Amino acid sequence: MASRLVSTAKPQQDASGAGLVTVAKQGGGLISAWDAAHATTLVQPSHLAFNDTDHRVSTIRLSITNTAQSEVTYRLSPIHAATLYAAKRAPLGNKTNHEPMKNPEPVQATADIKLSQSSITLQPGESGTIDVSASDPSGLDPVRLPIWSGWISINGSDSTVLTIPFLGLAGSLRSAAREYPPFPHLSHFAGTNGSYYRVKPGTESFVFRDPITGEKPGSSKFIKKKYAGKDVKELLFQLYLGIGSSRVRLDIVPKFFCSDVNPSISNPELPEPSKYCVPDSLATEFAGFKSIGQVPGFPEKWPTRDHRISLGLWNGLMANGTYAPPGQYSVVLSTLTPYGDAVNESDWITGYSDAFSIAYEHNII
Repeated sequence: MASRLVSTAKPQQDASGAGLVTVAKQGGGLISAWDAAHATTLVQPSHLAFNDTDHRVSTIRLSITNTAQSEVTYRLSPIHAATLYAAKRAPLGNKTNHEPMKNPEPVQATADIKLSQSSITLQPGESGTIDVSASDPSGLDPVRLPIWSGWISINGSDSTVLTIPFLGLAGSLRSAAREYPPFPHLSHFAGTNGSYYRVKPGTESFVFRDPITGEKPGSSKFIKKKYAGKDVKELLFQLYLGIGSSRVRLDIVPKFFCSDVNPSISNPELPEPSKYCVPDSLATEFAGFKSIGQVPGFPEKWPTRDHRISLGLWNGLMANGTYAPPGQYSVVLSTLTPYGDAVNESDWITGYSDAFSIAYEHNII
């Protein structure tokens, strides 16, 4: 059924006059249920996926079956859709261009599609095969992930008109994940208009309300009010992903660690929460950093590119049900690279937020 629906669909032109809309947007085209139900030629597979350059499928075999009552000669040729740059050319790790994948840009270039034969004649009930290969367009910037696509047109002597979509990417998704790394932003609620404000670069300090569970993270009454920072209910995390990922982590990473199970201020001359150390016993190492755990809801699976996850309710609560102790932290956003192995820490890409400090009401003198 999929083959009938896709092969009889009608590829659509772009409204701007830029040619056929990319297969990435329209798939096979506009479905024609009547043509699908009455088709006498069957084509397999229903689409040709050539993957990215690193994982290019060298040849895909197209099978055509004539179910009509008479001989049919089929003529095949490629039809090209517009090629699109999926990414802007941004400097590595440029946090000002936090949406590098918005508004794909069309470019005049097409893939080199080769057919093992341009025509085939089939008797009633007979099947035949044609091999299709593809090479990336030349002269394009692979870092910008050009997506090329089109259709193999199949025109029969019995007036059959079919199209099979093809698509490939001239570049490396795995490399692009490092070119457009993930990164988190932090904001806090302020004012009476319901707005959140970006945490300033450097170290800002915040005082959370005491946990409703009755837990008392850190010592009581050891931080002077003038050092404690802003009273907030929660922080808002905004996470930006340039490339989709099968798995995403969001870790809370302290700046200072100490071996004492009853941690103290690492520098008594500066009793603000940014100098408070966290016990080593709370930490686990991952991908080059030491984390006290992830926030609730993580790890997340299969977020898409340009996916913004806004977690406006982080009040110190960790995924394991405990609360982060007072101290200075960064939020570390980690994504698994395309085709990566979650067990292999080198296959993860990390992005760090600006540093911030937290304490709780009971910590304040």
